[in-house]
Amino acid sequence: MDNLGYKLRVLRYDRDINQKDAASQIGISANSLSYYENNKRKPKREVLKKLAAFYGIEIEELFNIY
Repeated sequence: MDNLGYKLRVLRYDRDINQKDAASQIGISANSLSYYENNKRKPKREVLKKLAAFYGIEIEELFNIY
């Protein structure tokens, strides 16, 4: 799960959206998204579902490295 933060950041950058706007659309706080992107916290399953839905991918893809 250590690469989850990197993957989240890349997905957000690819969509050219800032953390505040992404977090708002996902339904979490900007601080939470920052913690996830910096691997300071691990999101719970419900948040993983929201993140995957926002980025239009399956949860499993959040853990794939490219």
